[in-house]
Amino acid sequence: WRIYSSGPGILINQIVSNFLGLRLWYNDVVIDPVLPKQLNGLRFDFSLDEKPITVIYSIAGDEPTSVQSVTINGTETGCRRDHNPYRTAGVRIPRVEVYPLLTDGPNHILVSLA
Repeated sequence: WRIYSSGPGILINQIVSNFLGLRLWYNDVVIDPVLPKQLNGLRFDFSLDEKPITVIYSIAGDEPTSVQSVTINGTETGCRRDHNPYRTAGVRIPRVEVYPLLTDGPNHILVSLA
């Protein structure tokens, strides 16, 4: 079963990629959530190239919010702002910086928004 192979798979892909904002794009991990402040503290379990991850969202500001930092297993990553002409975009982190920070599990990714 693949995440995009059926109606439910398409829905899950839309939620993870566009609402929760986690997606792989070429050589980058893109984090670009669109979440209201009421979801502060939201956690979701997923896998990133077969590594188990728990993503935790810390939302400090009022809507609209944007990603301020990303911490993986206690290490703040170097991320660069993506481009979006309609709102403040999310961030991109090179995969070569993300993967060395991941273990066989558990992995915690803290996404701070303000």
